[in-house]
Amino acid sequence: MKQPLFTFGFVLSVIVLMAYAFVAFLGMVYWAKGALLVPLVSTLGFLAVVVLMVQWLCRAKASRWRRMRQLGQAMAGTFLAIVFFLSMLPFSNFLNVWKHQEELLDDFEQTIASAEELDAAYEQYVDSRVERYRLRLETVASPGGQRSNPTEYATLVGDAAGSTDAEKIDNLCASLRRHLLPASDSTATAFHAWLDDMKGISVWNVGLPANIKTLYDEVNSRTESYRSLSAQERSFKGEPYEPFAYASFGQHSDRLTAIYRELPLPPSFLAVLLALLTAAVALLPYWVTQKPISIVVNSSDKQKDSESPYE
Repeated sequence: MKQPLFTFGFVLSVIVLMAYAFVAFLGMVYWAKGALLVPLVSTLGFLAVVVLMVQWLCRAKASRWRRMRQLGQAMAGTFLAIVFFLSMLPFSNFLNVWKHQEELLDDFEQTIASAEELDAAYEQYVDSRVERYRLRLETVASPGGQRSNPTEYATLVGDAAGSTDAEKIDNLCASLRRHLLPASDSTATAFHAWLDDMKGISVWNVGLPANIKTLYDEVNSRTESYRSLSAQERSFKGEPYEPFAYASFGQHSDRLTAIYRELPLPPSFLAVLLALLTAAVALLPYWVTQKPISIVVNSSDKQKDSESPYE
């Protein structure tokens, strides 16, 4: 009599196998920095191979042909061992993420805080730079400055728009501020709203690796944009120049991907243990599959023939 296709053992093995595959999938997503296509295809392939190999093992075990039974079980068992060994790597990678989740999430939260402060830091930089420029112009426009270096006064202040030196200096400072600040930043509001949504995210969220990469790329892009706006070649004549530097972001962001960017070799002991337990449960249909009745009878007959009637 054939075994029912959806036995309790089969259902239990599928549930445990899918739970294991999801953890391995997360580990692969972290390693791929949030990319989903390759981890998804690999996970589906893993599940398909395991299910097919278990069915192959069951059919081979139930075969009436001895060679087919031995060869089929050997081949299917080898394939099964290989795919489970490969799955241990991303599975162990997520266990590593889970182990360091407090550290990772703390760095992520601090990186978010640094990203939120980026725009304010640049505005402070602009204020400071404009103030230094104002002090420089006021020094040049002072009576002592005009007497000591009239050419510099004429170059920096005298030719500017305005009826008085104070008005000219105000106009020059306002022009520098407009020059340093972006003309419009329609993405700033959406970016800060996105940062708010990222707070409190869990390592079990499949979107966390992609969000880490997005955060890293977005802040780097905005920082580079601010550096381009404030580059020395764009500075005003006579302006005391200092470059825009924002190191707070890099202090935390560099550690984020370092936690999960290297697949652990060899896999951790816990990963190996859980993989073996999962494999054992996945093989429940194989364990409950019975050998053909004829084989049992033959082996029983052989045993009877080998026994001495005088024993």
